[in-house]
Amino acid sequence: MSHDNFSEDCLTLNIMAPSKSSSDSKGYPVLVYIYWGAFQLGESSFYGYKNISDNFVSQEIVSVTFNYRISAFGFFSTGDDVMSGNLGLWDQTLALKFVKEVITNFGGDPSRITVIGASAGAKSVTALMLSPHSNYLFQRAIAISGSVFSPGVISERVVNVSNSLAEALDCKGFSKDIKKCMKEKAVKQILDGIEKIGPSHSHLFSYKYHPRLDGDFFPEDLSSLLKKAPKIELMTGVTELETGVRCITNQMPALTDYGIEKDQWESYSADQLKTFIEEKSLMEGDPKSLKQELIEFYVDRPRKDSKDMDWKDYLERFATLVGDFNYVFPVYEGAMLWTKKNVPVYLFVEEYYHNDLMKNYPLKGAFHANELPYLFNASFGNFFEFNKDDKHFQKNVLDGFISFVKGKKPKVNNVKWEATTQDQPRRYMSFAPKSTMKNDFMGESVNFWVDKLQDKAVREHAEL
Repeated sequence: MSHDNFSEDCLTLNIMAPSKSSSDSKGYPVLVYIYWGAFQLGESSFYGYKNISDNFVSQEIVSVTFNYRISAFGFFSTGDDVMSGNLGLWDQTLALKFVKEVITNFGGDPSRITVIGASAGAKSVTALMLSPHSNYLFQRAIAISGSVFSPGVISERVVNVSNSLAEALDCKGFSKDIKKCMKEKAVKQILDGIEKIGPSHSHLFSYKYHPRLDGDFFPEDLSSLLKKAPKIELMTGVTELETGVRCITNQMPALTDYGIEKDQWESYSADQLKTFIEEKSLMEGDPKSLKQELIEFYVDRPRKDSKDMDWKDYLERFATLVGDFNYVFPVYEGAMLWTKKNVPVYLFVEEYYHNDLMKNYPLKGAFHANELPYLFNASFGNFFEFNKDDKHFQKNVLDGFISFVKGKKPKVNNVKWEATTQDQPRRYMSFAPKSTMKNDFMGESVNFWVDKLQDKAVREHAEL
């Protein structure tokens, strides 16, 4: 891990605004970006000013990016009031307070603030929607590929990881002693300690450092906070194959430790996928009945065309399992919980991808962070020249997001984006070169998890 680009002097904020005053006396709508990175990495400079200016500021939207503390610096916790954690979320909240207070000086309307984030950024966005310290600071939210209801986002496991880091840095004693010792360590020492303790994934996808219920930022459990939260309009969705890359590479071991290496792709089999399900915990104390049902659904279920399964099929099933559990169902469940507040909720699925984006990988589909090239000219994969379909896809995504940010009924290429409701729970916008409304959000995957999480035992474990 390179430590060259880390700095403690990081809590900066950037505001990009149209050069002309708004014709609306209240000012322009405001869009605030929270970066991704599994709460372990990321920075506001990732977005750059040019692409935000081209795609959003040019459309009369004041845009804001900012940094917040990540990894142990943002989420280390001793599990008590001495170091309660969630510093990264407090940073985000302070940034939003500042924006609300000063944005009129930049031509922005403080009554039309939308917060947007992808992955851990989306998990942050949906956490901010629940906390009484932050949920009054904005009116709309866009959460891409992430939800605070995802497994491992909020748990006490961060305390165990923090204790391991403290031990690695020879910080011992009571919480106050550990705090004093940690504050005396240099940034590089802490980063070296983080690397030393390695991945801490005893579960399918648990972040090493993450938020926790601290009795302050989250003064109550999530269900209670949801009931009391204001009616924030929500736009949220996923890509069609979220973990298509993460499951077939170990390029980011700080985030995952179960990826299949390239030299093992063509030998991947049903037995290996079964072994993974049997040995890797999805959550604390998996019910045995759930493991068997996972095997039946993700391993034994035949292809729709009745052809024999091969190694690519099993790799795809592996990626689908991880993506469904960590992204697809939590996003869907969060959306459904939010519809109970009688507030507009708009679901989407990114169903288009450029063939060259991940051309060296055996799986094909819209993977996690598929939208990055189209929103910010950034990518985890290969860079590519936009073709005609790319340009249509980009326009559709931007049209949907921008109309929502402006407080209008969202529309994509003149297609009205119907809200998801309790009566129409699977209705969503299919983002593609020719976007359309569809009515079966993530199909069999959501059907499976809706059924499984009606099981009281499974749900109790999922909420740990």
